[in-house]
Amino acid sequence: MLTTAGALALVFSTIFHVPLTEFLPFVVAGLVVFTFIGVPFTEGGDVYLQAASTIKAYPLPFSFHIFRLAARSLIVFGHNLLVFAAVKLIFSHNLLVNPQVILGLFLVSVFVAASSVVLGVIGARFKDVRLLVPYVWTIVFYLTPVIWTTKSIHDARSFIYKYNPFYYLLETVRNPLLGIYVPWNIFTVALLIDLLAVVAAVVSLAMFRKRIALWV
Repeated sequence: MLTTAGALALVFSTIFHVPLTEFLPFVVAGLVVFTFIGVPFTEGGDVYLQAASTIKAYPLPFSFHIFRLAARSLIVFGHNLLVFAAVKLIFSHNLLVNPQVILGLFLVSVFVAASSVVLGVIGARFKDVRLLVPYVWTIVFYLTPVIWTTKSIHDARSFIYKYNPFYYLLETVRNPLLGIYVPWNIFTVALLIDLLAVVAAVVSLAMFRKRIALWV
């Protein structure tokens, strides 16, 4: 994580003419949060396939496998957060964060769990989709301000992030980690995204719950 962030920060801080000491914590925080947001797209499609033997042997609720994935992802996020803390302490000389990070982390966690349900069902039914989704997520990475700032886009192309749902989820956690206040409209949009994801998850399980065991 630190090596990747360092290489990206070194290149893009030069392109954007931003001091490396300011840009590196921004990039590290962005990568840590974006990696967590991307769990449904990198691992969610396999969540039921990897648990196929358990699903066929034990009558566990399908949400069990989702919560297990979410819990593991939170643990990985916590480990990556230590990298960010070290970087922030070295370059900013403080570990102060905005308390809004608690709400942001909750919203992102809900999105991760709900989206994993949807992509897990799709991945179980159409097994080739799980191979395609990670490549799509790579494209999303470059369209989301993880290694570039919204200030670098001022013209009509600002729609790249304004209509990007992952931008709002990213901001709810990254900015508080950096000690920056997040406008409440960002949280409002993130909440709406969560509601849509939860509805999609409920509908997916309601329609295909009985077929998942047959598909895997």
